[in-house]
Amino acid sequence: MKKLIALALTAMTMMPFAGMAQDVNTSEAPAMPKTLFPYPVAPDTIKTFENRVNYIVPRFWEKYDLSKPIADLQAFDGAFRDYLGFMRYCHKNVAISSVRDFIFKAQSNMGNFDKIMKLADQDLYQVGAEYWSDDLYSEFLKAASKNKVMSNESRKYYSKQLERINRTLLGGSLAEVEYYNLDGNKVKLRDIEAEMLFVYISKDADSDHSFERVRLSTDVNINYVLSDGKVKLLCLSPEKFNKEWAKHALEYSDKWIVGTCEDFAVDGSYDVRFVPSFIVLDKDKNIIQKNVGLDALKAAFER
Repeated sequence: MKKLIALALTAMTMMPFAGMAQDVNTSEAPAMPKTLFPYPVAPDTIKTFENRVNYIVPRFWEKYDLSKPIADLQAFDGAFRDYLGFMRYCHKNVAISSVRDFIFKAQSNMGNFDKIMKLADQDLYQVGAEYWSDDLYSEFLKAASKNKVMSNESRKYYSKQLERINRTLLGGSLAEVEYYNLDGNKVKLRDIEAEMLFVYISKDADSDHSFERVRLSTDVNINYVLSDGKVKLLCLSPEKFNKEWAKHALEYSDKWIVGTCEDFAVDGSYDVRFVPSFIVLDKDKNIIQKNVGLDALKAAFER
């Protein structure tokens, strides 16, 4: 059951570098829509989809001069999102190498680079992004945090973003996290013994969050899995501990572990892109999945 839940959650989240190798019939391909500049086309001698994308990605920006000021930001964003779209299907090494080359060329015009960094944040990290990829986003963040020409404010923001990503990498550990329990005592997350742990981040005072907590606490499938104690749920409020919170939290489900930790606020130390949301951990407190919504979690249990 636990392995099936993890697999279902992974499948429901957009993951980088899917590597979908398949044959394509180029003679039946639809006409390409109008783009900001001509995109590269793979030769007909390259047959598989993955290899065709591996050909296109490193050559994507060949027909665009990144040293000249971006005149139409909206059209450029369309091209940038198309570029990222190809990344889903190419080899990871090809994607990383291409992004590094793109970033190097983009820094020849700092006005452009500043705009591109905002697009990278928008299109690879924020909630409305079509595609989340820590690997690609981190490449942009590393370049920006080291760029001495950028404003101190921008470098500080991107450096903090990089720290958030690095603290919350898929496969990374949250064992050292500490939170306050209902008695106001500091507890280490590593002390929770479970074969799988769901960290549910939910604000106490928010009425919408209260409604979602009711939905979660009354879900038959989730309660069934929690009933034997092998899978546990830690409900964390991303706020300071106080007696009023503790009083309210006594009303939470008795099947949950409850606490507070400011570091899990959206602007805190960890990669929390929206609340309420879940981080899924294995028995060693390594991250299986993050930024999972309740509906996705419920669907995983139903599967």
